[in-house]
Amino acid sequence: MDIKGLYKGLDEKPNILAVIHDFRYSKGGSVGGTTLHLMDIIDNLKTSYNFHVLYWSADTHKHHITSFLEQNIVTKILGDFSLNRKEPWKKLYCNDFRVTVENAIDALKIDIIHIHHLKNMFLDIFEVGENKNIPIIYSIHDFYAACPSINLIRWDNVSCHNSKERDCKNCAEKKFNISNSYISEWQKEFGEALKKTDTIVAPAESTKEIFNSIYPMHNTKVIEHGYDIKPYTGTKKREDKFNIAFVGSITKIKGLDLFLEFIKITKGSNIRVHLFGTTHKVAVKSDGVNFINHGAYKREELPGLLLSNNIEVVCLPSICAETFSYTLSESLLCRIPVIGLNIGAIAQRIKAIDAGWILPIETDAKELFRVVESLSEGSYNDYLSKIKNIDNNYNKLSSVATMCNSYNSLYTSLIKERNEDNNNIYFFENEDDFVIGIEIDKSGREDYRTLRDRITSENLSFKEIFSEIKVFREKYPQSKLRNKIAFKLFWHKIEHKKM
Repeated sequence: MDIKGLYKGLDEKPNILAVIHDFRYSKGGSVGGTTLHLMDIIDNLKTSYNFHVLYWSADTHKHHITSFLEQNIVTKILGDFSLNRKEPWKKLYCNDFRVTVENAIDALKIDIIHIHHLKNMFLDIFEVGENKNIPIIYSIHDFYAACPSINLIRWDNVSCHNSKERDCKNCAEKKFNISNSYISEWQKEFGEALKKTDTIVAPAESTKEIFNSIYPMHNTKVIEHGYDIKPYTGTKKREDKFNIAFVGSITKIKGLDLFLEFIKITKGSNIRVHLFGTTHKVAVKSDGVNFINHGAYKREELPGLLLSNNIEVVCLPSICAETFSYTLSESLLCRIPVIGLNIGAIAQRIKAIDAGWILPIETDAKELFRVVESLSEGSYNDYLSKIKNIDNNYNKLSSVATMCNSYNSLYTSLIKERNEDNNNIYFFENEDDFVIGIEIDKSGREDYRTLRDRITSENLSFKEIFSEIKVFREKYPQSKLRNKIAFKLFWHKIEHKKM
């Protein structure tokens, strides 16, 4: 089949260009929430639309478009547009990128541009859409549009989601070592770009409120992220130990300091702490009594892990304003109450159905221990009432189907009649730039990414690294990744040690 033939079906369905900062479409691998969200949309709406994903790859340092079509998944390498690797946010426009994307949009007959994230991207995409009269949707997955810090965390690790806490001039100098006027210039450029959108979507009301406090001229709508697991209807049995879980990648802004101190305080108590995930730059070993480190997990495994370990409470102590939190959805769908801090979507969503306990953002490990200890001993009726509240609102939690129905309605309302039939042969000229998506060296790719993320986020010795690389290379003797892993993972570890 010739190259253009791989794209058969462009005329049969509307074509949507999804823009994202990084993209790994193998569901079993270690991928972020934004990619999981996008893949949910693609998987559920691919019979109605052709999706084309524009992204920058950390593996190749180039921009790509991966097209999900009826017969094929095809990737086109667009090129290297000279991003600043360490500080990609310092370059907001690129004419070569704009011209290349214009060609791609013409060739792929794009009907809608749906922007999910702009890190590693350029603001030219808004101008291209406007000039071609293509509707633009912007989804808020974090606060990158407001500040390159992404999570609205100041240099001193204080959240600035509240305008009263913002000190952009001081923060720009201390956190980014840039001009004290940079953030205002950043917001001016993004504000002008966002004016070109037809719709802005937030996954939670609190996210909408924070975003509109920075860009008040935009009418933002809420479409909650959907999540599906098999409903749990069993009865929990009380144990001698009260099991509390911390879930995900526990970084500084996800409450790492509180987590580490809380583990120390629980020693000798009736509280057992579980970690499902990883800790940033810190090795935390299980003691077998009060703390169990289960390590990294795959998305589909988490509900089973929470239930099989009889987790009674999940703690999500983010000090930043989360925009949604899949982990919160997973916990509630497992009928597990949640403890969160009074900030962002986690607090707003817990409060909405009284599904847990909201603590002040200044809460330390001693106060958290006092709350958990009271639940494990004298406040069990309060605990049971939270489960009842979850049960009463279970059907209100957004499913993937519900979410995708909302996006389908949004897409349908925005699609315009095509005015021209532009095949743009230039886009299809270089055969060497094409690969059939999943067929390109899929052997070991999921395990490779899981292992890479594990080594970069955990404090493993070189002996442990060497052992795990050896196992990987023996498991995938035909994969190109068996050679790549030996060099790339050691490089990651060396860079990790320097930090």
